[in-house]
Amino acid sequence: MEGICNMKRANIIALLLLSLVMVLGGGWWLLQTISSAEAPAPRPATEFMLPADEVPAASSDLEAAGDVDTEAGTQAMSPEEMAPNHLLIPALGVYARIVDAGLVNGTSHVSGDPVRKLDLPAAMQVARARTAATVTQNDGTLLVAGHVSSRGEKGALNRLVDLRAGEVWYVTDGAGNRAAFKMVGVGEATVAKKELPKDIWASTGQRRSVLVTCGGKVVDTPQGRFYESNVLVYGAPVPELSLIR
Repeated sequence: MEGICNMKRANIIALLLLSLVMVLGGGWWLLQTISSAEAPAPRPATEFMLPADEVPAASSDLEAAGDVDTEAGTQAMSPEEMAPNHLLIPALGVYARIVDAGLVNGTSHVSGDPVRKLDLPAAMQVARARTAATVTQNDGTLLVAGHVSSRGEKGALNRLVDLRAGEVWYVTDGAGNRAAFKMVGVGEATVAKKELPKDIWASTGQRRSVLVTCGGKVVDTPQGRFYESNVLVYGAPVPELSLIR
């Protein structure tokens, strides 16, 4: 099992970044193109996981409304105003359209083994893993992944490591249902570890959300250029801020 972000040269201007996560005999690719001059991606200062009942939802998020970055520019946004299929992280000023993404067959650029891949959309959009849990479920992991950067442009999850315990994010589905989660932990999977938790893909089990992006410096290997890690932020459900129609 592997969890890495792979950049391959596309042309003299851009690099093609692929992040591979191998799970249960399959894998996960984050498809990303970035400039060769791209700065290292942020990494979490520490890894931690806190009991959900010991982490109150941040008070500033309970009636969150403020300016957020969108594909169309900066706008005011609150959970009640969210459009269907969007991710809102008030503390980071993130409001991104969600694209449902399924897994397709592919080949590992590292080992040559068969893998399953998830391709990310544009820089300021994010992908929800269709194989994981949905917004309306009471169990399973709601998995959302996004770029840290793409083609020299800041990605929707560029500041993911800045999220703090208790801060809340919101996810809506196509019907306008809204699920809220408070941050309770952060983890990192490095090139050296080559592993991610298999249960981030779980459509059953503990109810939670996991946000994933790339992190760390770019390292050169015989197979190409890689971000050195994947960053995972874990959230526990906040039913009082959710809206299931």
